[in-house]
Amino acid sequence: MRDLSARMRSRGPDGSGYYGNERFGLAHERLAIMDPEGGKQPIVYEDAKYSVCANGEIYNFRQLQEKYELGTAKTGSDSEVLLQLFKLIGPEFVKELNGIFGFVCVGDDGENILAARDHCGIKPLYIGYGIGGSIWFASELKAICDQCETIEEFPAGYYWTPESGFVKYYMPDWDSDDYVGRKVRSTSISFTGIHQPQHASTLLSFRH
Repeated sequence: MRDLSARMRSRGPDGSGYYGNERFGLAHERLAIMDPEGGKQPIVYEDAKYSVCANGEIYNFRQLQEKYELGTAKTGSDSEVLLQLFKLIGPEFVKELNGIFGFVCVGDDGENILAARDHCGIKPLYIGYGIGGSIWFASELKAICDQCETIEEFPAGYYWTPESGFVKYYMPDWDSDDYVGRKVRSTSISFTGIHQPQHASTLLSFRH
């Protein structure tokens, strides 16, 4: 896992991390933006056997921590809210995220798995199916190309669990065939700056 993850080191040159057991493995190549000292990944709750690897940014993480009264986080990383919410309410929390992301959460030491990609597919994520029932997730194809028999691009706006398969969580009104647009008044918009997305990489393997 560490060697496979190292293939993506150009995406995250600031550090590498690994966590896993005989059932799963999480590996991460980090670009340190939020909490450079304390936000190393995978983020792990050892006592509860929950862990997460994430690539991207969760813009509303503080609002979600307040809304669900999640208490003091262990790190200053915006990715930790994914772990907190997965542990609290399960996969459906993905519907409340505002951000760009590709992530994998593992619960109960491998009993529960959740993978998700942001609404528009800004952040890359792939799913691969390997020999012996193994399933892989990675931010880049080159990390898993020789480990899988088939690989697919993870669809934007979906989450995945072993029990449910792919579930579409992003369903705006305008995505319906019956949607009729409304005429709106034109407005003048000014931009004060451009947000540059940051990069990192995520890698997960587990046996289903």
